[in-house]
Amino acid sequence: MKGWSTVAWLLLCGCATVHIAPVRPGLFVERAREPEARSPMRFADTVVERSRQGAESAAELLELASRALQAANYPRAREYLGRLQRVAGVSDSIRAEAQFLHAELAAAQGELRDAQQGYERLLEQPIAPALRERALLRYGHVLCAQGRSAAAAQVFEQLRRQFPTSRYLPLASCAAVK
Repeated sequence: MKGWSTVAWLLLCGCATVHIAPVRPGLFVERAREPEARSPMRFADTVVERSRQGAESAAELLELASRALQAANYPRAREYLGRLQRVAGVSDSIRAEAQFLHAELAAAQGELRDAQQGYERLLEQPIAPALRERALLRYGHVLCAQGRSAAAAQVFEQLRRQFPTSRYLPLASCAAVK
């Protein structure tokens, strides 16, 4: 009955609940509180392989650059792409996508010569077919914007030959950019 007398005494003192302390406050004694769900430090104790961590941050920077470009926030897109260039251990596919976004950024800002050179450098490399398809289309569009419709027609023909079922074929003309 000794346990009941403690409960009765707590109730008489105005305490409605009994606090029972756990044997150990948690798995990690040094952590006084759990960080918030949105806190970047939430997974600070997680060990990630170094090369994998670089690839993840590169993919994240690429996504941020793409979103900034779509929102016409060109300085922010340029910043993210610049940061992406400084990340070590980035996969070839992410580097190629970043080159494409660089060319897209130049084209969006009216720097057609830079855009043209960016697409040409990209198309000289072995890249994924989906990226090659987009790069050929956008390269042709830049040539159209420069007034080089004959060169653009050759690029669009290359797109038709390499990707005969491409969803971009209706856009493969200078009329699409006017």
